[in-house]
Amino acid sequence: MANGRRRAWWWVLPLLACGDVTGTYLAGIGVGVMLARRGLRRQGAALACIGLVAVLVITLIHGNRGSAHGLQAYAYLAVPGFKATGYISMTRLVTGIATHPIRVLSVLWSKRLDLWANLAPSGLVGLGFPVLLPLIVMVALVNSLFHGVLFAEPLFQSLPIYVFMPVASVGVLCWLTARRRWLGLAVTGLVVAQAIGWAAVWGVRAPGQWLRVPAAAAATLARVEPLIPASAEVIVSQGVIGRFADHADVRVLLGPGSQPIGRRDVWFVVLPASGVETQNTGSAMALIAQLAGPLHARMVAHANGVWAFDWHRPAGVHEIEVPGQAPIPAWTTPGSAGRAVMTGPVSGWNVTSTGHRGYVVSGLAWQVPSGRYQASVTLSASGPVNVEVWDDTGDALLARRTLPATDGVESISVPVDATTPYQAHVFQGWGPFQAGFIAPPGGQRIEIRIWSPGGETVRAYQGALTPAAS
Repeated sequence: MANGRRRAWWWVLPLLACGDVTGTYLAGIGVGVMLARRGLRRQGAALACIGLVAVLVITLIHGNRGSAHGLQAYAYLAVPGFKATGYISMTRLVTGIATHPIRVLSVLWSKRLDLWANLAPSGLVGLGFPVLLPLIVMVALVNSLFHGVLFAEPLFQSLPIYVFMPVASVGVLCWLTARRRWLGLAVTGLVVAQAIGWAAVWGVRAPGQWLRVPAAAAATLARVEPLIPASAEVIVSQGVIGRFADHADVRVLLGPGSQPIGRRDVWFVVLPASGVETQNTGSAMALIAQLAGPLHARMVAHANGVWAFDWHRPAGVHEIEVPGQAPIPAWTTPGSAGRAVMTGPVSGWNVTSTGHRGYVVSGLAWQVPSGRYQASVTLSASGPVNVEVWDDTGDALLARRTLPATDGVESISVPVDATTPYQAHVFQGWGPFQAGFIAPPGGQRIEIRIWSPGGETVRAYQGALTPAAS
């Protein structure tokens, strides 16, 4: 469009077909054309109007119910205390925001760190490129003014900024260099130094903080995905849900609570310990036990931390209850010195020691408030074995009980003092290379481990964590 090519109009309908968000992109592109090309101001204005009208129409017909409540998510700017799940008329929304601009500025100021982190790595000088400036500003405003902090973070929803801001920066640097070579080179040096700084601070964090799905787990997912029929409903751990986005009905496992079920054929893909997850490991492992046990789902895969089940919903059942702080079967999380035994009735499944020294079971963990608890495990051991309880949030050993052996299968209890409130932290950079992210879940991650010196037979069946009696 900026080059006056008519074929740009062929992209309007495909862009609008992607929903209300891309309508805002179209509006930004139109305004950019108006600012940068005098001879194309009418075309730019028409483009901007089409984008805005598309957003309004989609909102009025409630076509964006799947888009995080559409424009209703901004109603709090017009009406203090307004809940995003409610409804507000378009006239009231626009009027409220226009008459209370201080609220808008206040929200932007509260998210200034995220604005900086989204814009700065690609070179702030790109804000001086008129063709792309309105698009970049539109994306930044739409994401930053959305209620809460999720969309303000440097994440996928700001992808247009990450793509077009470097282009805009190069455009400005070329313009400067053509007029004042020394100035262009000096500013280019600053932009390059800033980019190197961001890369140095954050590049090394990518594997541990963001790339949380190991290659082996990804390979297992790649084998599972083609097995799922196109007509099936897929309920997936949020850290890997993107892989299944081409299915017609995909839902995310957010955590304990009611999980709606819509179709008769339902597939569950659960990864308790891989990916950036919203569901804690205890809830995920308890759900795996529920699927294999009471729900009688067919286990399709259980390798490399990936659990896949095919479940046929009984008539009249429209939801299931995802467990919270429930007992966890040991076979969901064998340690380095254990192997899962899943033959025969589910009630007899267990983890059996391999005979090597190390943890037979590790990863039996719950996210709980600070306090006093009773940890219990059901096991049998022909020789010495340790039952340990760790606070993973603070990497602290809370309790250890050593058993010489057991007389058959026994239930072992260990009192746990988890009253020290360790604080989990997410790396947010330093100096000018900072970004703000949602805080980790509150409370403490309490884990039960079973350790063997090797050479003995240890079988573990279940672990539980319950609040201690007052």
